[in-house]
Amino acid sequence: MIKNFTKTDKQFGIALLIGLAIRLIAIPFSRPDQADAVTRIFIAQTWMANPEFISSGVWGPLHTYLIAAILYVWDDAVYAPVFQNCLFSAAVAIPLYFFVKREWDEIAALFVACLYLAYPVAIHYGLVAMTEIPYIFFIALALLALSHARSENGNWKHALSAGLIITMASALRYEAWGLIPFLGLLLWKKWKELLIFFAASSIFPVFWLIGSYLEYGDPFYSFTWSVDWNLNVSLGNEGLTAVDIINRLIYFPRALFFGLTPLAFLACAAGIILVLYHRKKQWVWLIPFVALFLTYTLNAVNGKLTTQIRYSLNLAIFIIPFAAEWFLRQKDARRFLFSAIVVGSMLPLSYLHYIIPWPFDFPHPVPKQISFLPQVEQSTVRISEYQIQQSEQYAGGLLLDFYDWSETYYIALMSRKNAANIFIMPGEVNEPLDMNELNAFMKNNPTGIIVLTQKPRFMQIEPTANGDQLSITGYEKTLSVEDAGESEGWRFYRYTVDP
Repeated sequence: MIKNFTKTDKQFGIALLIGLAIRLIAIPFSRPDQADAVTRIFIAQTWMANPEFISSGVWGPLHTYLIAAILYVWDDAVYAPVFQNCLFSAAVAIPLYFFVKREWDEIAALFVACLYLAYPVAIHYGLVAMTEIPYIFFIALALLALSHARSENGNWKHALSAGLIITMASALRYEAWGLIPFLGLLLWKKWKELLIFFAASSIFPVFWLIGSYLEYGDPFYSFTWSVDWNLNVSLGNEGLTAVDIINRLIYFPRALFFGLTPLAFLACAAGIILVLYHRKKQWVWLIPFVALFLTYTLNAVNGKLTTQIRYSLNLAIFIIPFAAEWFLRQKDARRFLFSAIVVGSMLPLSYLHYIIPWPFDFPHPVPKQISFLPQVEQSTVRISEYQIQQSEQYAGGLLLDFYDWSETYYIALMSRKNAANIFIMPGEVNEPLDMNELNAFMKNNPTGIIVLTQKPRFMQIEPTANGDQLSITGYEKTLSVEDAGESEGWRFYRYTVDP
């Protein structure tokens, strides 16, 4: 089998192992900075306590299954999901390499694979348990299958494979739903393959629409919930200014330019321009990129989509292959030097946010999350360490006041407690306190640790003749509390639920 690999294939294998090693070595030095990643881990833990077939909800079910699977094998909520995502993050390079090898050639494919493996945002989000990384793995795999289906020798089996892969991606992220018709256009005039692709790729969306209708009476519940959260709970458009609108309008071009890092982005952009100028056949692969880019931008401007650097991954996977065209246009004598400069510059330039001083009132042009290593504030690490120390001395639940999405959920994750033993107070302006969840938490965790910020929103401590008591807005019982010290201005208490 190995004898069938070309020299370039073997070089790609070495690059792949190096890319994976970089990700795995970075794990102990990274600090998860995504609240959604922690939430997804907690959802998986909750599901594991009562496994059932998921047919509706806010988020697609596949990521819950994936995280639950790795936690079943390795019961470590901090490291196991990250290890899994690192594998996916490196593995994206495999279908990407073979796709570019088919559409351009293998030397260009090696360069593109190396460029992706050094892509800071892909490394960053490989180190947190988010859906974007496994999602772009399936997208890259689907592009490879569609490349086969489009060829003269392509047949219905390739189209079926592409459709099934996209339906898997649809169970991870809803962007795949909107991409189905645009990916289908790539099979234009191959009508049998086109119909098979549409049928296969629609399996999960149809299943989820039916499940959501039966459960919530709204087939588009997942989308309705998301829009309501952004506009009505988070008040995303409250106090919106012209500067905010402009920032939203240019956010994704900015995220791609700085996320890929300037030299790599220019290589991709130059490749796109060259393909369009010379009317090369590869131009068709821009169709899904343009569709998704416009969708993201329009929804960001109207506030239905938050501007997150991680979404740029879903765009970048479509334009990274075009760096192959730029690479092939370089003269042989300077091709290696130029490509080495592009790839070698990516990790250092991912820290432009910290390199470029920005004393102005409006947002820094370089998003913070493009750095390849996720981090939280050092003060948050110290709070987390103090919380762990207190929990070791006083077992039970962990009741966390909300301060900031990244910091609060980092503390929750690093406690290494199961989701059933953690309760986090609401964080958004109009987010209600879920009394059913709070009652269940208190019933299962009658003693534990409370972490209070300097300005608690739902909790209040009052001195009484029998000692300090804590009341929670809307909760019928009080908690007897004992001061357990402070860290970075956060107060710690040992609590017991009163009878």
